[in-house]
Amino acid sequence: QQRHQEKQQKNKEEEEEENRRKLLNKDAKGGGINENKCSTMSTAAVQNEEEMEIYKLRSGTVLGHLGELFFMRGDLTKAEKVLRSAITLKQSCKLIRGNDKQVLVEVNNLASVLVANQKYRDAISTYEDLIIMLSEKEGERSVSVSVTKVWQANAHVGLGELNVASKLMEEALDPIQKNLPAAKQAFFWKRHSEILTALGREEEAKHAEEMANIGVAT
Repeated sequence: QQRHQEKQQKNKEEEEEENRRKLLNKDAKGGGINENKCSTMSTAAVQNEEEMEIYKLRSGTVLGHLGELFFMRGDLTKAEKVLRSAITLKQSCKLIRGNDKQVLVEVNNLASVLVANQKYRDAISTYEDLIIMLSEKEGERSVSVSVTKVWQANAHVGLGELNVASKLMEEALDPIQKNLPAAKQAFFWKRHSEILTALGREEEAKHAEEMANIGVAT
């Protein structure tokens, strides 16, 4: 009887995992995605705290994938909703730290969705959260922090806050210049040049453009 119960439990777990996979594949088959099915997956099989934490992490991962699919489909409202749920689940999971890579990816994706939906103020706040988490994990002058400041600057540009954007670009470019090869710096210098030009700071914009061209030429 014990073996029979163990087999039933194993079959149930395999069935739940298969259902999760089907949810991810359903959109590709033209059936559409229903994020509510992921949010309300039965917790009947959760027997203890460790299983509950595993459940949170797996559910957060599924929702994160769904958020990416909604984003690619252009359904920004659903993408935002699902990604926020994914972040909440992962941040509440005791198996990973709050600045774990799995959390950082979802926060970055959420910020991208907010920018695409022209919710620039929310995006700026989300990027700020991401900068704090990345700083704790990699250091304040890491390349990841600097690149995130560039994306945050772009959100400020969306609000017409060019001076703030320029300051962020200046903060970002120093670590980028020191830690990335010239070829990979070109995009960032080009963006800085565009912001400076919009501010009427022609000489600085010219210098930034020259730095961008050096990167392109290498």
